[in-house]
Amino acid sequence: MSVSVTDSAGIDRPAPLFFVSAGQINFEVPVGTATGQATVRVLQQNQVVARGSVNVDAVAPGLFTANADGKGVAAALALRVAPDGGRRRWKCFMPYKAVTSLRRSIWARRRTR
Repeated sequence: MSVSVTDSAGIDRPAPLFFVSAGQINFEVPVGTATGQATVRVLQQNQVVARGSVNVDAVAPGLFTANADGKGVAAALALRVAPDGGRRRWKCFMPYKAVTSLRRSIWARRRTR
């Protein structure tokens, strides 16, 4: 499965995929895509299986909060890229219950050593 975006200048670029399921595809509009009308194509084994039009506009990145009020901690993932290219992702926020459980687990392991 792949997605390509053809921008208003006629340049076709592959789009990085974030998530793919039977009913949904989340992708990033490729860097360098010109603003204006663009065509998005979904390809499976190099065959177009879906096509649509979108309007591409210049935007600023947004940051969302875990409690959706714009004041709390970020609803985000951190990505660490190691010198060898290895990648590790983790959530920047854990609900209190999960943190408490994690602390108990660490404390229990330390006590048994």
